[in-house]
This record gives sequence, structure tokens and C-alpha cells, in this order.
Amino acid sequence: MLLADESYRGPPDRGFDDSQAGGIAQFKVGTKLSGTSGPTDFGFLLSGSGNSASDASSGLLKRCRSKGDQEMADAKRLAQGLQPPLPPLRPQQVLCGLVAGEDRGLNAMDPPIVRTDPYFWLRDDSHENMEVQQLLQDEDTYCSRALSSLKPLSDELYREMRRHEKESSVGIPSVHAGGYAYYTRGFRDELYGAHFRAKSRGPGKPVPADVATLAAAIGLELFDEELLLDENDLNDDGKGSSRPYLSVCGPDPSADHEFIAFAEDFEGNDSYSIRFRNTTVDMEESDLNDDDDAELTETDGSILWEATGHAAIYYVGHDNEYRGYDVRRHVIGTAQSSDTTLFEERDRRFSVGISKTSDERFLVVQSASSETAESYLLNLEDVSAGLVSVCPRQFGIQYEVDHRSGLLYILTDKDDAKNSKLCCTPLSSIPGDSSNWQDLWVPDPHVQLDSLHCFENFLALEGRQNGASCVFVMLLPDGGVKGPIHMLLFPEMAATSGYVSTPRTQKAVQTLYSVSLGGNDLFKTDILRVHYTSYTVPGRDYSYHVPTREFKLIKESGPEHYNPSLYRAERITSQGTKVPISLVYRADLHPKGLQGGPFPTILTGYGAYGACQDPGFDSNILCLLDRGMLYAVAHVRGGGELGRKWREDGRYLKVKNRFHDFIDAAETLIALGISEKSTLAAWGESSGGLLVSASMNLRPELFKAVLLYVPFVDAINTMIDPSIPLTCGEWEELGNPNQREVFYYMLEYSPYDNIRMQDYPAALVTASQNDTMVGYWEPLKYVSKLRRMKTDSNPVLLKVDFHAGHGGASDKAKSMREQAQHFAFLMDQLGAVRCPHANFVVQRLIVALRPGACQFIIDEILRPGPKSICYLARHKYGCRTLQRLLEHCSHSQTAPLAEAMLAEVVPLSRHPYGNYVLQQLLEHGSGSHQSLVIHRLVKSVALIGSDSNGVAVLLKALANGSREERVQLALALNMEPGLILSIARSRYGHAVAQLVVNYLPEPQKAELCREVAAHSEELRASRYGRLVLNNLEPWLGSVPRFPQKFRKRGVVSRILPRIASAGTVSTDSVVTEHVHYCSH
Repeated sequence: MLLADESYRGPPDRGFDDSQAGGIAQFKVGTKLSGTSGPTDFGFLLSGSGNSASDASSGLLKRCRSKGDQEMADAKRLAQGLQPPLPPLRPQQVLCGLVAGEDRGLNAMDPPIVRTDPYFWLRDDSHENMEVQQLLQDEDTYCSRALSSLKPLSDELYREMRRHEKESSVGIPSVHAGGYAYYTRGFRDELYGAHFRAKSRGPGKPVPADVATLAAAIGLELFDEELLLDENDLNDDGKGSSRPYLSVCGPDPSADHEFIAFAEDFEGNDSYSIRFRNTTVDMEESDLNDDDDAELTETDGSILWEATGHAAIYYVGHDNEYRGYDVRRHVIGTAQSSDTTLFEERDRRFSVGISKTSDERFLVVQSASSETAESYLLNLEDVSAGLVSVCPRQFGIQYEVDHRSGLLYILTDKDDAKNSKLCCTPLSSIPGDSSNWQDLWVPDPHVQLDSLHCFENFLALEGRQNGASCVFVMLLPDGGVKGPIHMLLFPEMAATSGYVSTPRTQKAVQTLYSVSLGGNDLFKTDILRVHYTSYTVPGRDYSYHVPTREFKLIKESGPEHYNPSLYRAERITSQGTKVPISLVYRADLHPKGLQGGPFPTILTGYGAYGACQDPGFDSNILCLLDRGMLYAVAHVRGGGELGRKWREDGRYLKVKNRFHDFIDAAETLIALGISEKSTLAAWGESSGGLLVSASMNLRPELFKAVLLYVPFVDAINTMIDPSIPLTCGEWEELGNPNQREVFYYMLEYSPYDNIRMQDYPAALVTASQNDTMVGYWEPLKYVSKLRRMKTDSNPVLLKVDFHAGHGGASDKAKSMREQAQHFAFLMDQLGAVRCPHANFVVQRLIVALRPGACQFIIDEILRPGPKSICYLARHKYGCRTLQRLLEHCSHSQTAPLAEAMLAEVVPLSRHPYGNYVLQQLLEHGSGSHQSLVIHRLVKSVALIGSDSNGVAVLLKALANGSREERVQLALALNMEPGLILSIARSRYGHAVAQLVVNYLPEPQKAELCREVAAHSEELRASRYGRLVLNNLEPWLGSVPRFPQKFRKRGVVSRILPRIASAGTVSTDSVVTEHVHYCSH
């Protein structure tokens, strides 16, 4: 494709550039390129040798930056010994479209478009390219060193996260037929959990008290606890060390409870090996996998046992792209090579999964793409019949199936039921088509159905109503096909909570929660297990008695010593496309709602695959909320929060709507005064990284910093290559850029391809070397190009995990340490360590605590030394902490603070923030410190009086000094030629001038009044000068009066006539009222 190619006729979307946009024009001008043809990527027009391209690009971008900023940034990095890695440019041609020998999908462009990517060489699937491995090491080292100064903060955040953990936690026992209950236990000091079982029939040894309590809550009495599997033992590599990564699926017990099967992944690539243990013998002797043939490799971790005994399991195997593609039956004790394949999916857009019907009679094999689904049933009571198709796949039709009493209950979107409907068909009608399906419930448009679970006498359905998650129950009286439907009303559910106040307006809000089905293992029961949570309420598990509709609390999770009443979560909508925005904050730190902003805010989003970012409790973000920060979630289009249409409007050729929505959410937070550009950060994970990075390309000025976890950023290069895992399956979600229309559309938003020569926020990006969903090379290429192209000196860091997969670190301690480090980066960039909102926490403490209890704050401030006091006094936010300390603490406590400030009275009095601290010292300090401040003011009155901030300090001194000190200061001001007349025309100075007249002895007063009268015309031209003339009228005598319309109703104009008539100055009333009027 050439730059002059006009084959894409459609105009770019609002805010988006295609490959012919202004960035190319700017680049061509900056490099004096001629001609109109060349590769599509303007950043890669430097296609000479790697070194020369690097030098030329670096030189160009340095010229784009402010020379001072660039030199300062370079000097800082050199002083720290830090220089980011800079991989060389090695241009390589990439074909988009038809390629011989590859499945590029239908309608691939022929001939293909040729693009140039100088960082393509960074992709190394085998992890054997030593140059790439060294580069990853260098990136990780650079990131660690760049963040080393934040280690005290990240360590503090980590300790807080660990304190939120309970000493131990137990899951609710899962009851299985055959007399056993299974449960998991976690420990604070262990990296992974352990799995147990106990007998549900006695007699026997009682189980531990915490397990017995949970068992009693569900009507059980358990005996003889037995350890089945300790994941921490699997974590032992056999050489005295821990494995760097561990993920476990299961264990799952056989029908006769004699065997368990579990799957383990030690790489993070989601390729699991299944192992077996005999529970009837000791654990050391029970591992069947001493024989390598007994281990099942290259599986997705799914395990389902046969209906009886322990003869065989069913599992899903994956292909080279880690796609679940076949279902196999394995007989215990035989080699994997002899396994029977029941189903194989050859269409690479489809992935295979397995499950059982709720009555455990059938194995369900489902093959599904983003658009289409197809299910098969295997009768586990007679496996010889083989798989039976429920309904052949029809493009655009999805369905899922469950079984009860000879009837198949089906959730489907057929017949244009975009939010799904409930159907039913006799088991005898399959195999067949959907024309035999009978509609049982076609919900209203505002109701969406997501999943189905059958019981003997009722159905339970998960769904959404008006965007909020909910659980529905359909009663089936007397074994009927259908019955009445009701929605569960949880005890915590609340209606719309009214309005939240922001600095600029009020916004309607809605209380947030999330509900779902819990672990429902029994088919023949009247009890439904359900789960409730929210951003502020940890998980609560209930048993719901369907006939009486009564709830019983089984278990309440949550951190130690957590008080949910301290936190609040609300939802507003954006001002443009009405995007729901969830807001979470600490209520006692924001007693007036969200008034008092802007606050440091982290905005996150996802918006892909119809996934819903439902409210859920995360104890790790408490360390942010406890510092006055806000956590915000933008529920953008592409997600499923508002139904199928909401999803459809953010996928395929409407993907850009996601980015518009995210930008709209950010602009709304700023417009309402909740946040501002300098205190707003964005956070995206995986496809959320696509959302954030594309939005950042469009509007980089909206964000101060971004955090990108394993971000999907190289959309074009990934989506054209069918050998990359998930690519073919994504074609129905994002489109196939091997097709012409999709290629041009995706080229307009692909983050890597749209990095421009402009300022960008600070960025911390993560990559996992074993990630099969987003290859490590995507964030590596993105970071490398961003550093070359951007025109600012903000840091761009890449944190690499060499042992994890897409989900990051597997052990909780490492995961918390990493998140603490990432939060420390954001807090540092947002200034949350020094901001008015994290700082607001300290101010609230000072006001609420007894003065003696605040001593630790003073000690912490003094620890770096006396100079730190004057630094804080000059800081936009630190000055407020000092003001609160001077107001509320005793003179003996604040004496060290005052002593430190006395050395810099003059510069502080002229400082835009320091002057407020001095004013508080003059009002609340001890008499001796007040006198010392005033003495220094007298000595430098000319310098201080010439500054507007200094004049405010002089006014405060005239209000709080002794009578003698006030007279002394008035005389000093009067002795400076022209100073009184000058300040008389200023906002605070006019009050100072009037008070000086009152404090001067009679000779000096008369002389000053004559000087004022002589310059009355100059004063009359100024708003504040007119106030001086009006209110000094009793002393000026012959100075003409001004018409009433020129008289101002300010504080001093109300008070001074009263003073003049009394013949003396009521100094306290004058200055106190005026200073209140002018206060910060």
C-alpha cells in the first residue's frame, strides 16, 4: 500500500487518523522527505541501517522536545545511572492479506498489502533468541532501578495488603453424593491453598471448628477431615526451591470417591497436565504418575469423571495455538496415546468446552465462536450411543442447554432475541433443529439472561435487569414444564440512592452490587446457594429457601478489621454517550460526597467480548481509597453491562466506540470537578490495555499516567497472523485485517501503529514471557516505539515477568508485591503522596485526634530535618498539613515547626503557598513566635509590601500583633516612600493602608492623609483605591465624597465608618472579618 492510496473512501471516525493523517505530514516536514509513496507507518520511514535510523529518529524527537526539559530528564537519568534500552530498528516486511500456505480467512486481500515493521524481529516464540532475552532482562532491570526510589512506599502498600488477609479461610463445603463434602482452606503464611474432604456421616473425629461452623450453616455435621492435595507441595520443585509459577485446576473426585484428578500448569501458558491420586492409600503411595504414561499433557485443565466408579475421565485437549479443539475419553491406568477422541473441532474460529447437566446425566460438549454455538450430549448412563447434536450450528445463533426430567431447557438468542430467551424441548426431539423449541420466557427488553441451572423443582437463571446483575427463579410445581418467575431480592439490595454532589453539580447515582449463583451441587433440593458482593462489601454467601423465599447467611468473607460503612460506591453516567461510571471512595474522607475535588483518580475499563465489569470487592485497592484516592470504572460499549446491543456497539467495525466512551468518561470526571488532568490515571488489562492505549493516542493530555497490564496493543500484526493463539477466534470479535475494509478500520486505532509525535503520559507496562493470549513482544514493541516517538520526558517502563502467563504471578505474595509497586508508581505520578486528597486524610486526622495524638505526624515531618518544614510550607498541598498542625496542636508541639520557618520569613511571606502558613503562625503561634515574625517583617517591609502575597501576611500581622508591634509595623510601612499608595490599590493592601492610617501617631497620620489626598485621582481610578478614599473620608477632610453608586459593600467599608465615629480602631473586629473574607 502506498501513502497516496485512496482505495479506502470512508472518512476516519471522529478523532481518529488513518495512515495518511497529519502525523505523516509532520514527519515528512521534519525530515524533509519528498515524494508521496512509502510504507504506511510514518514512524518507520527511516528504513536505512538500524543504527542510522536510530540516530536520526532520536535526533528528530529531541528537537521536538523542550530543550530544557530534555536536558533535565537526561541529566536526572544519567545521575541515577539510568538509560532505557533502545533496541535497533531492523525493518521487516509484513504481508496483510492472502499468503500462500496460510489460512488468512475468507476474502483476504490479493495481492496483499506490504507494511514495514522495524520491531517485528522482537517476536521470539521459542524464547531462544539471546539478544531478545537480554533486551527483556535490560527492560526489567531498568524498570526496577527507575522505581527503586518508591520502594519505601511500595513496601508500605504491600504490608497493608497483607494485613487485609485473614489468618486462615475456609470455603463452604461442597456436598457430593456418596457421603463426602469437599472444601478448600487458605493460609496467610502459605502461597497456595490446600484441599480437604470430610465424611458427612458419623461417627468419627469432629472436623476443626471453622469447618464445623460452615457445615452447620448448611445443615451438615462433618467428621474425619482428610487432606487430599496441598498445592504448596506441588510448588516444591524437588530441589529445595519453589517453582516460579503454579496454577491448579481441581481436584475433582471420582463418583465413588476413590480417586481424585487435578491439573497443573508450571509455565503460565495455560497448558495443563492432568494427574491422578488414589485416595484409599497414603499420599506418598497414591500418586499414579510415577508412570509417565499416566499423565495427560496438553490439556486445558477440564476434568469430568464418568457417572459411576472411577474407570475414566473426559477432558479437552488443545492444539498448537492453545485452543481447546477436541474432547477425549481416558481410561485410568492406560496411556494417553490410547485415548478415544469423541469430538474434534477443525474450524479455528471455534473453541471446545465440556460440562455436565445439573442432574449429571449427560456430558455436554459445546463448540462456540464469538457469534455461534453448537452443543452435543453424551448419555453417561449409556456412553455407547455416542454424541448427539442438540441443534446444528447456525451462524449468529448461540445457545446453552441443561436437562431435567426428560426435557432440555435452552437459553438462546435465536429469533432475534438479542438478550436471550428461555426455551424447552423434549429430549426425544434431538437430533433436530430449533423449530421444535418452545418459548417459555421471552423477557422484556431491559432484562438479559446469561446462564441457566436446573433443579428438580425449579430453574435458576443468572441475568441482568436495567444493567444490574440479578438471579431469577422459575418454579416448576408438580413437575410441570414452566411456572411463575420471581427475582431474588437480596437483603442488601437498595434502589437508586439519590444524588452525589460534585464540585460543580449534582449527579444521579445508583447503589452498586453484584449477585450470582453459588456452588449448587445437589439437584434434588429446595435450597439455592447465591452470592452477593459489591465494591465495598466482601462476598456474602446465602442459602435461599425457594418455597418460602427466605435468605440465610452462610458465610461472610472480608479482610480483618474491615468496616464497610467507611466506604461508598456509586454510579453516575457520562455527559456524552451516557456511559455508566462506577465510583468508589472512602466516605469519611469525603464527608460531603465528592465535593472538594478534584481528587486523584484511577479510571479503568475493559469493554470486550461482552464481559461485564460487575461490582466486586478487591481488598488491594483499599490502600488507595484509604489515602483519599478514587477508583472509577468506565463500563464502555463492547462490554455486556447494558445488554447485547451495548456489546454489539463496541465490537467489529464499531470498536472505536469503546475509545470514545472511555474518553467521554474521563472528560466527565474532569468536567464535574471530580478529577483533573494532573490527577487522573488510566488502568487497563489485556483488551483493557487496547482501550486505554488507543484512548491515550487520541487524547494523551487527559491522563497524567497510565498502567497497562499485558496490553493488547499490536492489533494489526497480531490479527493478521493465524499462528498466534486466539487470532482466528478473534476475527468475529474485532474483524480480520486480512480483509480490506477491516484492515483500514483497524489501522486507524491499533495503538502500536498510531503512536504519534506528541506528549504522552507516564507509562508503566507489564509483559509475561509465557503469555499465550498477548505475546510478550506486543508490550515490548509498544514501549520501544513509544520512547522513540514521544516528545516529552515522562518515564516509560516495562516490567517483565519471565515465568508467568496472562494472569501474572500465581502466588499471592508476589502478586501483591507487584501490585503495590504499580500503585506506588501511579501515586507518585499523581502526586497522591503530596496531593490535597491523600493529604486530606492527614488533615482529617489532625482535626479529629487529640493534639497529643498528632505528635507522630509532627515527628514524621521533622525527620528529614528543619529544611523539610520550609519545603512543605512552599508545597501546594503540604502547606495545608502545616496549617492544620498550627491550628490544632499546642505551642510546645509546634515550636520546632515555627523555629524552622523563622529562618525564611521573608521568602515564605512572598510565596503563593508559604504565605498561608505564616498567616496561621501569626494567628495561632505563641506570643514569642508572633513577635519574632513581626520583627522580621518590619526589617524587610519594603520587599514584603511589594508582593501581593506578602501584603496578606502584613494584614495578618496587623490583626494579631500587640499594640506596640502594630504601631511599629505601621511606622515601618509609612517610612517607605510611595509604598502605602501602591498597596492601597491592591486586593489586600487597601485594608492594610486603612489600618496603617489608624495606627500611626497623629503627626505621621496627618502627613499620610495629605499624601493620599494629593493622589486621590490616581486612587479614584482603582476599585480598591476608591474604597480607601471612601473609608478614610473622616481623616481626609477636604477630599470630595464619591457618589453612592461608587461605594462598595466590602467588609472594610462597613466597619471603618464605625471605627472613625468612635475615634479608636476596633482592630480585632476589622482585621478578623477582613481576613476571613480574604482567607485561602
